[in-house]
Amino acid sequence: MSGQNVNTTAEYMIPNKISMIFCMSGQNVNTTAEYMIPNKISMIFCMSGQNVNTTAQNMIPNNISMIFCMSGQNVNTTAEYMIPNKISIIFCMSGQYVNITAKNMIPNKISIIFCMSGQYVNIKVKNMIPNKISIIF
Repeated sequence: MSGQNVNTTAEYMIPNKISMIFCMSGQNVNTTAEYMIPNKISMIFCMSGQNVNTTAQNMIPNNISMIFCMSGQNVNTTAEYMIPNKISIIFCMSGQYVNITAKNMIPNKISIIFCMSGQYVNIKVKNMIPNKISIIF
């Protein structure tokens, strides 16, 4: 999807194998994914633009679960209440005013990898119970 005021909501889904790929660009791009039980490669977010907001919560992903690749201005990402396994979340972001919040998560094995560059990059990680390799900045 591309354009202005692009909104996507995906909820209450039980996908298998490659389940969801979001490729969006534009202005005011909002994505919400919640209450999902994905397996294997579950979610890939590739977004660019201005005012990009992503919320992923209440998810139980397995294997490679979430990959966020975003660039632009005012990029906000929130991931919370997740129980990921194996490689769970990869954030690759660049731009201006990049905000990431990851909280209330129970990750296993390689859980979170943050690869970011830009201006005004803020990361909040709290209330997590990680195992093995948990967070790589």
